[in-house]
Amino acid sequence: MERLPAHDIGLVHYRIAYLALCLEDSAPGFRLRSLLERVPEIGAGYIQFGSPRWFWEQCPNSYALQVEPERFCERDAATIEYQEALHVQNVRDRFFERLAEIVRDCA
Repeated sequence: MERLPAHDIGLVHYRIAYLALCLEDSAPGFRLRSLLERVPEIGAGYIQFGSPRWFWEQCPNSYALQVEPERFCERDAATIEYQEALHVQNVRDRFFERLAEIVRDCA
């Protein structure tokens, strides 16, 4: 993953990091959904879990996890200040680490 430089570069154009998946209507699918629902706890206000209406209409049991400032949750990109971008980068890293843990736990 691309990293921000160590020095302040001003405004940063951030592109959403996300995972979209369809969960099986079964006990393992419900277990996975409950694990994924807790992922936003690692970055309150910066990780959203849910099922966008248009996504659900096309693929029932479909969900998305996305990393970006909540105020931009309806967009796939945003321009943010460098300090917030560093925070988002940290949240994004922990997001993918947590997803790797969930995959290991469910394997």
